[in-house]
Amino acid sequence: MLQHLSFFFDFFEKQSIPGLYNHLPVAYRPLSHGTEKSTVGNWNVLTISNIPEYIGISKKNVANAYGCIERSYRLGFAMDLTPFGSASEFLRNQLGKKGYKNLRQDRQRLDRDHQPKFECYYGDIDTATYAVLIETLEDFIKTRFSGRTKHHAALKRWDHYKQNIIEQVRLKKASIFVLWVAEKPIAITVNYHLFDIVFFSINSFDSAFGSYSPGRQMFIRQIKWCYENKVRLIDMGWGSFEYKIKFSNAVYKLKTQVLYPKRNLLMQPFAQLLSALLEMKYYLVMLRDRNFQNPEVKFKNRWLNSYQN
Repeated sequence: MLQHLSFFFDFFEKQSIPGLYNHLPVAYRPLSHGTEKSTVGNWNVLTISNIPEYIGISKKNVANAYGCIERSYRLGFAMDLTPFGSASEFLRNQLGKKGYKNLRQDRQRLDRDHQPKFECYYGDIDTATYAVLIETLEDFIKTRFSGRTKHHAALKRWDHYKQNIIEQVRLKKASIFVLWVAEKPIAITVNYHLFDIVFFSINSFDSAFGSYSPGRQMFIRQIKWCYENKVRLIDMGWGSFEYKIKFSNAVYKLKTQVLYPKRNLLMQPFAQLLSALLEMKYYLVMLRDRNFQNPEVKFKNRWLNSYQN
């Protein structure tokens, strides 16, 4: 039997770590453990994908009863805010003089033409407002990704998000950032909060305002909010999108672990083959999309190795 877990989503969205891990880094011991330990004996092979390398979990943290094959091939992107004192300083450094000037000009045009209002829902949100925002965000995504919605990761789990985000916001485990124009949202972002890390999870905007770069305008306000609220790291997850590469000053590797019970000797070669196939699949997709470049060269001096609370 083959079973799969996504470490990344459980870590940020549920603030939970799979129960198969022992001896966690001190910073993450307050997090809850999943229930996998009680059922793992029934699993032949388990894949755990998208483990951020910077949190310091590796093969040595896996319970002794299980062997582990670990590979790192997917990349994540983040903004490390600690070297800079303000959002403007971070953005000037990251975007360069011309890029920062263009961003400011877009903001000035938007301010002049529409007088937008930025609002953060973090700790409190009424049910009616939430219903409007989550429905509008879904519409934004469907419009922008028309014909490709079946491939959109968030839409595949939309019922889960719709039911759970409101309570996460009220518990300050999540937030919703909104850019309003004339009482209507034009850009919405859902974020998850864990210690002093914020994960920019789901974001989209009204394509009618596309000429103002509303996604980037939201970024300006989000980064400013993070500085004001003592956030040290903004995680943008994986996906080599242009805006992630441009705004991130920190790149990290995401590990995939394939676990198998040591007592079952037949499972080890199967786990090794599965691990190799998963890596091959990733690189084939990169080649198909003509998006493969040597990350060690492309992102030299931008690696985020460790980031524990």
